[in-house]
Amino acid sequence: MAGASIRRWGLGALGWLAWAALVPSFAAAQGAQILWLASGPETPAQVDALAVELAARGAAVRFTARPPGATVGVRADAARSIARAQGADAALWLEPEADGSRSVRAAAVDSELTAWAPIPIGADARVLALIAVSVLDDLLAEPAPATPEVTIHLRVPAGRRLATPSPPPEVAATEAAPREVLSLPGVARGPQARDLYLELGASFAVVAGGGTFAAGFYPHPNVRLDFRARATYVWIADLLGTAFTTGLAYVTDDDDGRFEAGIDAGAIVTESNATVAGALVGGFVGLSWEVWSRGRFGVRLTGAVAYMEEVATPSGILDAYLQVMP
Repeated sequence: MAGASIRRWGLGALGWLAWAALVPSFAAAQGAQILWLASGPETPAQVDALAVELAARGAAVRFTARPPGATVGVRADAARSIARAQGADAALWLEPEADGSRSVRAAAVDSELTAWAPIPIGADARVLALIAVSVLDDLLAEPAPATPEVTIHLRVPAGRRLATPSPPPEVAATEAAPREVLSLPGVARGPQARDLYLELGASFAVVAGGGTFAAGFYPHPNVRLDFRARATYVWIADLLGTAFTTGLAYVTDDDDGRFEAGIDAGAIVTESNATVAGALVGGFVGLSWEVWSRGRFGVRLTGAVAYMEEVATPSGILDAYLQVMP
């Protein structure tokens, strides 16, 4: 919520800055006298920046204490009264907001009009001065002249009729051609049916470690078929072997990354005899993130059971990998 609030205040401030750049300054045209009611935390740089911006528009600025009052409306009435008593055309002050930011407020002396604009958190003195001047320009702008009302009366002589206009010709409706959806380079997208992938990574376990290579494809955007070779060295047994597995995974994308969950199974081949020495069965979950348009970095945790020489050995395997979709 804090991020959304900051973005909302930032966009509002940018709109006020654009207004200040495009609309002529009414304060300059009227030679307005502005009373700045300081709230206390203003810095000398902010005060100087406001004085410079107003002077550039032909307006003069004076300073006094912040208006009293428990609510915004009460402070606006107090600021208007103080400015009127000191012969100013408008009062200007800062209001604290509920989210920790501030806003610029202005009140006209000769009317009940007020204007305001948000100040983005972290805005420098120059930005604050431009927002303040744009609020004054909006407050002191002369109202647009009223559009004159024109009434037309038609008098038709007796016995005559007004010609009825012919209806427009009918146009046969044509079916719109289907639009082609373009896939722009560099734009992230989820996997599509028949997409291929290649994967290279490292595997870690409590008593073993090694590398992993995988390839596969997506028969459906949410289903992935894996073919994986995981070469592992078990240092407590001085054993080197490779597990060749086939897996099936469910895959889904959201704002936090790509989640996967699945199962795999296959054969274990040891270096000593280069024959099938056992089997590996497991299930896995993982999460990956896009690092470029067709490449991802991910981590995967596999819980597996290795069956070798009639002994079942459970283990946990952590993979860190890079995955490319050519």
